[in-house]
Amino acid sequence: MFAIILDENNKENVRADLNHIVKELSLEDDVYQNVELYWEKVEDYYPIGFIDNGKYLGFCLLQYSAAEKVFFIQVFYIKPKYQGQGLGSKAVEKLKGFCLSLEENPVIKISFSTTLSEANLFFEKQGFELENQEKDKSVYVYGQK
Repeated sequence: MFAIILDENNKENVRADLNHIVKELSLEDDVYQNVELYWEKVEDYYPIGFIDNGKYLGFCLLQYSAAEKVFFIQVFYIKPKYQGQGLGSKAVEKLKGFCLSLEENPVIKISFSTTLSEANLFFEKQGFELENQEKDKSVYVYGQK
């Protein structure tokens, strides 16, 4: 059974995964300092873990702006060994359901580098539409009013 988990223990799992991913992908030596600063500044966020049959598949850091009534996917990550199996699609469906439980007509946005063509295609398949594209960043939206 695919599910999302939202609890205080999950915050630390998500934080540990985020630290690990940033360390692996970063070229900077002081990467942990940057992650800690980011973590302290994030308000009104939901660290969400994705599990399937007891296996921790990945996570999402979802931020909610009450003023804009918009959810922002700050980080979306499925572990590489679970990619390509339809689990990311299930995770997005669960995220949509979670947002719907908090907001009647949820608007969900995500932005990422324009060089991530696989991410572009993935989120388009999930019903997201390109809202804005700049030189180095694409913004996708789901549920625009």
